[in-house]
Amino acid sequence: MRLTVVNNTSGIVSLSSGVSINAGGSVNVDIADEVYNGEVLDSSRREVALWNEIKDLASKGSVSYFPAMKIDGNLASYPKTTNGVQVFLPASTSERFVHLVIKVTEAFANGNGAQTAFKFGEDGDDDKFAGTALLAGASLGDVFNLMGILSANKRLIITATKATGTGTGAISVFGITCV
Repeated sequence: MRLTVVNNTSGIVSLSSGVSINAGGSVNVDIADEVYNGEVLDSSRREVALWNEIKDLASKGSVSYFPAMKIDGNLASYPKTTNGVQVFLPASTSERFVHLVIKVTEAFANGNGAQTAFKFGEDGDDDKFAGTALLAGASLGDVFNLMGILSANKRLIITATKATGTGTGAISVFGITCV
């Protein structure tokens, strides 16, 4: 388990591992999962002693800690002329939590044709997070939140069908994933 340890003091915090954390700074520390989970308690193990030290410092308010995460993200705009599969985020070897925030930047209306249609998903399941019904008739300024798990080795994709005639509909998408 990789932990981010944050110094909450105005001075330097030194850990027994030889790592020093400047005031307001942070470091990543690796602790074996079985130590972090309390399955191994032998205090002669360096990791057990370090983990106990971090927990002790945290109980005194000197540091705080949390699991380190890998975060990825993107921001993209899709006008009414967008068509086909759009790769929003590349694939990763592990599954990831995903959060998409979709803002309507042009109202969705058919006019004398058809409004733009968008699906949000992953390779092999292009509407995993939402199908075309989500944005049908959406108004300018509407905001939608989608969350779920992006499968390992799958890209996060947005599949679009462009507007026809005087149809309208455009979006801006902000998304993050974390492991």
